[in-house]
Amino acid sequence: MRYYIVTGSSKGIGSELALQLLGPEHHVIGISRTPNDSLSAYASQHGHRYDWLPFDLTRSEQIGTLAEQLLVIIDRLSAESITLINNAATLTPLDTIDHLNCAQLSHALHLNLMTPMMLTSTLIQLTNGYPIERLIINISSGSGSYPAPGMSVYCSAKAALNMFSQCIQAESAIHGRLRCVSVDPGMVDTAMQEVARSDAHDHPMRGFFTHAEQNHQLRSPQYVAQRILSDVIFSNSGSHHIVID
Repeated sequence: MRYYIVTGSSKGIGSELALQLLGPEHHVIGISRTPNDSLSAYASQHGHRYDWLPFDLTRSEQIGTLAEQLLVIIDRLSAESITLINNAATLTPLDTIDHLNCAQLSHALHLNLMTPMMLTSTLIQLTNGYPIERLIINISSGSGSYPAPGMSVYCSAKAALNMFSQCIQAESAIHGRLRCVSVDPGMVDTAMQEVARSDAHDHPMRGFFTHAEQNHQLRSPQYVAQRILSDVIFSNSGSHHIVID
């Protein structure tokens, strides 16, 4: 059995990844605050293995408990591989740094950086004795490579996530059969993009995102998920960072 853990599975890229990963000999585990009823219904209708764990991923102090719940679902004896896809993220706060408060900074950094790091660390610790393949996929962004006004928190978190991915890959020989890859999916037609264009966020990059949507530069979550499956999950590529073109 191949196990796939997808954070942020209720919508967007996470939802589509979970959907496309359903299949024989696959067991998909979605993690999100809200359920994805259509995904659960589809899995049940077609006899696929799918579990949903309700969890607020900003509660990083409870990551250990979440990891223990995951290992209750994962059958060590039948597991051939475990793939963790750290997809959940938030684009907000969108404003220049002098307008951001400590609570906003803490919330965004916990979800975008601390939670992926802690989930990765805890899962590796708990499965180091498993003679199986383990894959960590961190969904990054072009914002991790290019600075943008009004997006300092998001850009910084994604840049740090890229470096974290490289460091874990550098440690792979120590941990055994482990691979870690960060993925830049490009601009994707998700709720996050809607937030970036929203009138509620009058930030310096709003016009850029509006122009991208008007000029049909956004990719579909279906396409991005398909490429992640073909270029990362079912690929033997040794790259630690993949940009979807």
